[in-house]
Amino acid sequence: MDRNDMGEVCQFLPFKKCQSCGAVWRTCADMLSDPRVELIGYQTNFVEAGEGFFLFAHNATGCGTTFGVSAGAFAELHDGPMVVRRPTAVCAEYCLYRSKLVPCPSKCECEYVRTMLDVLKNWRKT
Repeated sequence: MDRNDMGEVCQFLPFKKCQSCGAVWRTCADMLSDPRVELIGYQTNFVEAGEGFFLFAHNATGCGTTFGVSAGAFAELHDGPMVVRRPTAVCAEYCLYRSKLVPCPSKCECEYVRTMLDVLKNWRKT
């Protein structure tokens, strides 16, 4: 299934409003498809892994702000397992680096976030 066609995903309307310029994205698909919105990082919450924030740059003319969207807002886009264990001694520590956007080889509670980074980063822009 093409994730860009999932109209039922992220149903809270409006999904996001830019606090700098006032741009409104009705759905998460609208925001992710906007060529002026760029995924730039993830701010980990080490107490509750699923409570972190995906960070985006709004590269619209006259804006240029950075905004966060809760990881939970994209939970519907994740179709893999939700691992609920802390990292083992063998941890790549990708979560320590906000701008490291590649999938992580570690099997831990942050795994779904790392997978989602890849989904969000590769979302088709219109």
